[in-house]
Amino acid sequence: MFAATSAFFTASAALVTGYLSTGAGDSSATSRTTATWNHIVDDTTNGYLVVYVMHYNSAYTISSVTCNGTNMTAISAQVNWSDGGSYGLRAYGIANPTVGTNTIVATLSSSTYITGQSVFYSNVDGSNVSTSTTFSNASIPWSDSVTVPASGMVSHAFGSLGAPADTPTGGTIRYNYGTHYNWLTIQDTDTSDTFATVSGNGRGWGAISVSLPRA
Repeated sequence: MFAATSAFFTASAALVTGYLSTGAGDSSATSRTTATWNHIVDDTTNGYLVVYVMHYNSAYTISSVTCNGTNMTAISAQVNWSDGGSYGLRAYGIANPTVGTNTIVATLSSSTYITGQSVFYSNVDGSNVSTSTTFSNASIPWSDSVTVPASGMVSHAFGSLGAPADTPTGGTIRYNYGTHYNWLTIQDTDTSDTFATVSGNGRGWGAISVSLPRA
């Protein structure tokens, strides 16, 4: 009886928040009002899908982001910054999306350049997800320090006009790609860390941290 009870508690303690997959993403050098891509979702407990959308011209807003036709929740404010032009970045989330292929559609208020990507996590308390944002209009290295909730994770995105001159550090890179006027870098970590670059890319940038507490 004692051995069985110990095994139960060991298994329970092992249920920490974990990264599962990254979507196909969508980034185009053509101005448009929507970005569309698929994300194949695994069967898991307390799954949570995070979507990041970056666009050129911060005067525009994201009208909606849907997952298989269901509206996703805007879990962050739109972080705006400028560097000759202006840019916007926002995060969306949905708990327990349908297992299998999910189509993500991000719609903007006006036609512009858009990049979108999604990341999926397991064992997340979706009702207590929180976010923070930061930005720099100056051409300084990217840097954003995060604190991870106990047994949870932090998902993080940088947005900028172009690719960083060096590989971003901190956590694990899940996506590092972009096209015309839009570059999106997504990382995550299960320990408190600093996401950063040595030299950036000589451009301004914006960042969103998504705290994913353990369910």
